[in-house]
Amino acid sequence: MRHWLLIMSIMSGLVVGCGTPLEPPRPNDDSGEPGVKELFEEQLTILEADRGNPEHWHKLAMAYHANQQIPLAIICYQQAI
Repeated sequence: MRHWLLIMSIMSGLVVGCGTPLEPPRPNDDSGEPGVKELFEEQLTILEADRGNPEHWHKLAMAYHANQQIPLAIICYQQAI
């Protein structure tokens, strides 16, 4: 069921997600593990250098997705498309 929700969210973003890339989303809490925070910061730094590159958005989305940051992952997946 979660996969369908993710797929539908991404597909709905196709309609509204076109245009200028957004400011990359950041996690709200600081309670995560240090290695995970470093992964997020690394991917955010890479993306901020070239927001128009869909591969960078996709890599950040995968990092968020793998660490249960699904709403942030959805935004990044939408920008990657």
